[in-house]
Amino acid sequence: DQSGKFVGCLFQGDLFPDEPIFCPGEDKSEFIRKEVNQMPVHFLVDQNERILGIQIIKHRSAMRICDIQPSLATQEQRDRVEAKKIKAPIGRWPNSREEFEILLEKIEEKLQSNEVPVRARPFAALEEASKILNKPLNLAPSKDLANTDTYSGDAFSWHVHQWYIKRYSDKLSLGPLGIFGVNLRGEFWEGKLPHIFGTIQVFVHRTEQSSEGRYNLLDCIKNLPQDLRYQLSDVELLGIKEIANFAFVTYLSLERLSKYDLAEAARSDLHLCVSNLTEAHPHFGQARWSALQAVEKIMKLALKVSGAEIPHSHDLILLYKKINATGFSLQNPHLLDQVRCVVGVRYGETPSTRKEAGDANLSAFAICAEVSEQIVKKINVTQKKS
Repeated sequence: DQSGKFVGCLFQGDLFPDEPIFCPGEDKSEFIRKEVNQMPVHFLVDQNERILGIQIIKHRSAMRICDIQPSLATQEQRDRVEAKKIKAPIGRWPNSREEFEILLEKIEEKLQSNEVPVRARPFAALEEASKILNKPLNLAPSKDLANTDTYSGDAFSWHVHQWYIKRYSDKLSLGPLGIFGVNLRGEFWEGKLPHIFGTIQVFVHRTEQSSEGRYNLLDCIKNLPQDLRYQLSDVELLGIKEIANFAFVTYLSLERLSKYDLAEAARSDLHLCVSNLTEAHPHFGQARWSALQAVEKIMKLALKVSGAEIPHSHDLILLYKKINATGFSLQNPHLLDQVRCVVGVRYGETPSTRKEAGDANLSAFAICAEVSEQIVKKINVTQKKS
């Protein structure tokens, strides 16, 4: 335990192939007897209950003794005691790496319990540390602070970022804003929308490359061959721009609604819809069902923020009537018919075509864009009134 007292032993290895087994200690006697996997086990401990050795009786006669060197056991115990003495700094900068580590572990534990996404934790940790230390902190410290041994000012912020990079590596990446699927020449391609900060002009062009302040949507289509890119018709370019616009609006709205489980679930369903269209082994039925699920959850979220009752139903027409009664609307309600499908499409019991799946994908993004944007506006209006 934290004081260095012997409380038990964890068995793991070739003698116990199924899973590790923990045997707790019970008293201060010289031998603590336990039975593990029907084999008697004796723990030899000293007066301070520090474990000195383990005696395992195997196959009734053979005896296996695992000795632990007293010096090693003593050192481990000493390390635990010393670690316990070090406290996380409060109202001051850490004086050592050890204090810094204890502080960060404490903050990380809190962020995990609050289910803060990994990609947001470096900034959330700095915000939390600022409160604990009672110090202002720079969220984006200079890279010139590399290898500094101090833990104050901007150096502290730099160490926090490095701590998270070493722990989570690529998991800190924002990844794409979201993905969408587009049908080009009879095949579905995956588009990965980037996060955009500030103002930028988004356009579609066969040959022009993205540049500072300008982003060509063709650059976000994964593995799009150069020859196909040059051959795309004006109609195809407009189609890419249309669904990318719907996807941008949808995912930006879902970012603002991320505290709602229904919003995160809708995002997941949209990703599943796209994956089932674009992967090496597409499943058009699953793509259609995921599109329906995304629209269903967006409309149920609209009911939730309106304080209306949410029915347990997959019927999109029923759900639309209910959200319409609370002030939400669609410019083209007939798009719901492109998304509606029966449960059997999930299992192939009801056949699904490439066209049906593509129509469901496009219509789902169009509906989700319109409704999610209205949800954000409704929440903003409610907050202003309150």
